[in-house]
Amino acid sequence: MSRLLVISRRLAFGLAAIALTAGLSGGARAEVAYAFATETITGLQGTPNGEGVTLNLDFPGIFFDTNASAGLNGVNVATEAPLDAPIAVVGAGPVVNNTPSPGLLGNFFAKFATFTSNPALAGELPLTPAASFGRGDVLISGFPNTPSSLGAVVGEAYVNGAGQKAFGQGQNQISVGFTLSGPAGTSTVNIDFDYANDIYTVVQNLLGDKAQANFKFSISIADDDNQIVFESSPTQTRSDLKSPPNGNEIVRSGHLTVLTTPLTIGQHYNLSFSLQAGANVTTAVPEPATMAMALTALPLVGFGLLRRRNRNRQARA
Repeated sequence: MSRLLVISRRLAFGLAAIALTAGLSGGARAEVAYAFATETITGLQGTPNGEGVTLNLDFPGIFFDTNASAGLNGVNVATEAPLDAPIAVVGAGPVVNNTPSPGLLGNFFAKFATFTSNPALAGELPLTPAASFGRGDVLISGFPNTPSSLGAVVGEAYVNGAGQKAFGQGQNQISVGFTLSGPAGTSTVNIDFDYANDIYTVVQNLLGDKAQANFKFSISIADDDNQIVFESSPTQTRSDLKSPPNGNEIVRSGHLTVLTTPLTIGQHYNLSFSLQAGANVTTAVPEPATMAMALTALPLVGFGLLRRRNRNRQARA
């Protein structure tokens, strides 16, 4: 038997085995995709840098715009509440009680799907829940300029099964008018805040399943003609931008100071803080071409086994 024939036969066997494995296991393999993102801002403070300059907020004049949305396999839900902590859940995810209580924050920041290890490596499925869901959540309290002020958003999505998709998104915007008073001229402003965020993604396999999470905190200042005079996005992350050694999860916290451009003393401005968190997951459906390849591979495997069996019999004769 020529060396070329041996190489060709081995190549045919290899391709047949790959096609058979992909085709027969594609529809039955465990498909899990999960993403979670949370962004929290506390202790927002604004301090003018000019000597003798003070920052005066409009009272009343604080505007809250909060919304949450979630979706699962084409079923979408959304909720909005100007001064509340809205939640949107679709699927099997637990419904969080948003009535203020000692356990509220614990429920709000909870991950409703947990993993004993990296399923992509260990093949372990999540501990809970058993069915797919999407969740968006928003929480606001104590604004503005109080040490206990809190703005937080959560996006979470989990699917268990082939050909599913889910998402969860939370967004809030806190806006307040202000003026700078003092000597004529301009002054920059230091905007200080503490932040904490968590981003976590897991996929069960690498055969087309996707999990992505993101968060973003942005600041903008506009004049009374709605012309933006300053904007900044000091904290933002997407899960597909993470790199080792972060692995599946990135947890960060700290204090940031954002310096604005010079603002005119005596002019009225509108200051907006925006928080966003989102999670999107999908699982793949086995391609018909893969199944066709598997069916094509079956005769090749059977023919090869038969040739090998006949050859072994001839050798023993």
